[in-house]
Amino acid sequence: MLAARASARRARPRTATAGLEISSAGRQKWRMAVRVGHMSDLHLEFEERGPDYPTGAWFALQKARRALAADGHPRVGPLLADLREQIDLMVIAGDTNTPRGRRKGLSGVRYGDQVARYLGVPVVVLAGNHEFFDGDLEEEIRELRKEATETEGRVSFLEQDHLVSDLPVGKLHILGCTLWTDFALFGDVEMAAAIDLLWEFSSNLK
Repeated sequence: MLAARASARRARPRTATAGLEISSAGRQKWRMAVRVGHMSDLHLEFEERGPDYPTGAWFALQKARRALAADGHPRVGPLLADLREQIDLMVIAGDTNTPRGRRKGLSGVRYGDQVARYLGVPVVVLAGNHEFFDGDLEEEIRELRKEATETEGRVSFLEQDHLVSDLPVGKLHILGCTLWTDFALFGDVEMAAAIDLLWEFSSNLK
């Protein structure tokens, strides 16, 4: 989850603007736009083998990404060319890849670094539940933090963290964390019902 003075709605990817009020010596306030791109639920683990039933849209996406590869465009994920020079910050808000995908070299942070290099803007990465799927929560957080430190400031990974980003229009304060539901909150009966309904948790909770 992300809380910020300038934020973007959940999209894949979209941009949003929010105003920062700037006052100079008591003069009339004026507004400057902070442009924030937002992506989530990319699930890059499914791009390892491609779709079971490829469509024309899938082949068109592959062709477009390959055409932009020489310019540094990521080989996976959505097309980003239209966002160049159009945003000040990109937020990748979870469910980008699984621990298995991270071990293969493309975690949310690694992908975020590719995005940062291509777009030339800082990237903030948060984890969703799938970043820990069949993994160890503390170990995955530790590895994602380590990967972020290796990007030389291009990517910030937030888990119960606060980031102050210096943008051309001023300082932007961003709060980031992964939010979880306590399945035991209403007792064992409700927990069992929740596990049966949520198939992706069943192997881990039963």
